Amino acid sequence: MADVPQQTNFVSSRRAADSTVGFVKHVDGDGFAAGSGTLVKLGGKQGVLTAGHVLSNLPEMGEVGLMVFPEKKRRQAFKIDLGHTNRVLDYAEDRGADGPDLGFLALPEYKATQLAAICSFVDLDKRRAELGNPTKSNTVLDAVCGMVGEWTADSPSSPPGYRNKDFTLLFGPGYTLGKRQVGDYDLALSRPELAPVVDAPKSFGGVSGGGLWRFFVSDDRREVLESRFAGIAFYEVQGTSKSPDIICHGPRSIYSYLHDQVLQRWPARG
Repeated sequence: MADVPQQTNFVSSRRAADSTVGFVKHVDGDGFAAGSGTLVKLGGKQGVLTAGHVLSNLPEMGEVGLMVFPEKKRRQAFKIDLGHTNRVLDYAEDRGADGPDLGFLALPEYKATQLAAICSFVDLDKRRAELGNPTKSNTVLDAVCGMVGEWTADSPSSPPGYRNKDFTLLFGPGYTLGKRQVGDYDLALSRPELAPVVDAPKSFGGVSGGGLWRFFVSDDRREVLESRFAGIAFYEVQGTSKSPDIICHGPRSIYSYLHDQVLQRWPARG
């Protein structure tokens, strides 16, 4: 996908970034990347769609930081009280790369409203209904979007007596190398193709739970015609490039199995 024009990449990355969040754990005054997620709404709930192991590594009580990624960099102190959330897990810890590794963190209404003022929630009910529709183009750009822990650094602009951290979001356009089915779940192997000027991470730790997006672009690759939220990153394996490849759950895992589990817990309104 290296020949996709910069403007197309920018439009695509903004659409993904507007729905992406990063979890931040605070330990002894320091902040650490603790996974990523995508803001979604389904049935009567709004929340964060992520990997099961990301939610399992977060406590059920207490506060956790939540990073958002607006177009212009800004200082943030956004937190959520996990005691005011609920979660659905579809996670087999001993299965590793075979999954399932899916999770949904339901947010309280007031917190979802705050996020909706600055972010975009992907409507999974609407997207599910559109899955069978013809696409607008056969030319596609696949990309994984999530927060890279290795790129976290102390901010040079921290005021005296404070320690601010800079968290960086990966928009990794690249290739889907292959797909496979494990039981009821569909999996895809993604290889982000980072620009030569980017300091490629040795690990994509922190990206777990981030979204796999598919963008349908015009034949000349200059216009984004349609975007589809297509998966969740959850595992990395060493490939042939400098950085690992990323295993993602695919659309069936999201729009069928996890979607149904959430609706069983919280039936759709109306």
